[in-house]
Amino acid sequence: MAALVLLEAIQLTTLIAEKTPKQFHSHFNYTTQNYPNNYTGEWLIRTNGDNHTIQANLAECDIESVTRKGKTMCSWDWDILAFYNVNTTGNATEYIYIKSTCCNGTLGPIHGSGSELYVKFTTDSSTSKKGFTISYQDFEPAENHTESSKSSQSTAESGSSTAATVGAVIGVLIGAVAVLLTIVVIRAVTKMHSVDTAPVEIPKDRRRWTQIVDSIKKAIFILGTTCVFIIAASNSITWHLQRIWGASGNLWQNTWNRIYLAFGENDLLIGLFGTYALSMSVFWIANFFLLIMEITKWPQFLTKYKIQEDPITEARDGIMNLSKKYEYCPQQKHKPMLKKTLQVVVFNQTVIGIPFMVLTYYLFEWRGCAFHGELPTFHWFLLELTVFSLVEELGFYYSHRMMHHRNLYSYIHKRHHEWTAPIGIISLYAHPIEHIISNLLPPILGPLLMKSHLCSIWVWFTIALLSTTISHCGYHFPLLPSPEAHDYHHKMFINNFGVLGILDRLHGTDLNFRASKAYQRHVLLLGLTPLSQQIPDSPSKKSE
Repeated sequence: MAALVLLEAIQLTTLIAEKTPKQFHSHFNYTTQNYPNNYTGEWLIRTNGDNHTIQANLAECDIESVTRKGKTMCSWDWDILAFYNVNTTGNATEYIYIKSTCCNGTLGPIHGSGSELYVKFTTDSSTSKKGFTISYQDFEPAENHTESSKSSQSTAESGSSTAATVGAVIGVLIGAVAVLLTIVVIRAVTKMHSVDTAPVEIPKDRRRWTQIVDSIKKAIFILGTTCVFIIAASNSITWHLQRIWGASGNLWQNTWNRIYLAFGENDLLIGLFGTYALSMSVFWIANFFLLIMEITKWPQFLTKYKIQEDPITEARDGIMNLSKKYEYCPQQKHKPMLKKTLQVVVFNQTVIGIPFMVLTYYLFEWRGCAFHGELPTFHWFLLELTVFSLVEELGFYYSHRMMHHRNLYSYIHKRHHEWTAPIGIISLYAHPIEHIISNLLPPILGPLLMKSHLCSIWVWFTIALLSTTISHCGYHFPLLPSPEAHDYHHKMFINNFGVLGILDRLHGTDLNFRASKAYQRHVLLLGLTPLSQQIPDSPSKKSE
């Protein structure tokens, strides 16, 4: 029934699938002995039928797993059973990861996408159990499958671009629904009074429905293009790593397993110290270059992308003096403000940030967020990213707009607005209360809601930190998201309270900005000519 061949000193068993189901076991003496430690078993299941595929089912399964807080989890550093599609082109053979298990739950039928299915079982140096029995058979041609079988096969191929595209569409649709639901929230929110009074009146013929439609369109555009970009980037990165460096089909899973192993397989260490180290590293690496530019004005060829030509000069009672043309003089003017800003940022990251991180770790643990084991599928991560972005938009918009209330602004939010021409590090230059409510709380709400894997949370925190740094950097660089909207907010103290601009459009808190030249420059710069030169401010409207 089976032919045995040796491949790199590891036993590979080739099996032929037929219409009648057949079975194989995890090891010899399956009925009398547990599987051995430090063991690798490989099976290549083939079908001889034209356009036929292979279906495999777990008839019995008992291998090493771990139970934590009532949940059974897997680890790639223990015993694992994995399934792969096989793609052979010429002399090159590629193994594309489908899914894996440690018998920690119900595993439905595994459908290969071609005529070969590769199964691999690896064990570590401890804990030996009974093993498994897999039933396999030749599967009918795809055109004869029912629609439910096609759906099951597509779901099993978690790494395929089709699944990722479906996930993106689902994410965008849920994003649109979430924006619609905010309308209900808006009706319950008391009208907020800001320290600014918008000089531009809303036209009488403007209807609320127009703003709602525009807000939904903006949500779909932003989240949709983001999903497409991430899909393309992920596919490209994975392809290059697999082709050039010979990475396996489960590249990301193996990478996360190594990270978890580096933290001693300790949830507290990776969830608390790992997350804190990641956040600090991303923030300071991104801002180091921006600080060098701010202090030394080097490299000079990049200074032409500065949005505001007249940065801060002096701090008097917490308000910046913009009456004089800026002249670089770090010792007398700029340096003291930078020093003060650095002190506040470090205080927020340590005295405020560390206790909040401890609380966040226990909240993640309470919600059942996974810190190790199998990663979520890519299309599920896209859905998570969509939810994270929408939840952050809700949390940041309303908390930020609340900070502009006349009874709160002078006591709390005024500190952040001392920089009317922002630089990257002032994204965390805030009163401790504002830092908690507006900076720290909104990004963690989405992961708590979705009970996300820590790997997804790390990716999201990285995106959020880079996003807020770019929004405050003060430079409109080529190929980076436009910071014009938030730069306008710091310059004029009005409009643009949100992150994505969805709720600003819905509430009409972007009307002044939309009437300005800054709005015309609020696009992705694809060339090398600064947008401030392509679309200069009108001489008669310098305050625009």
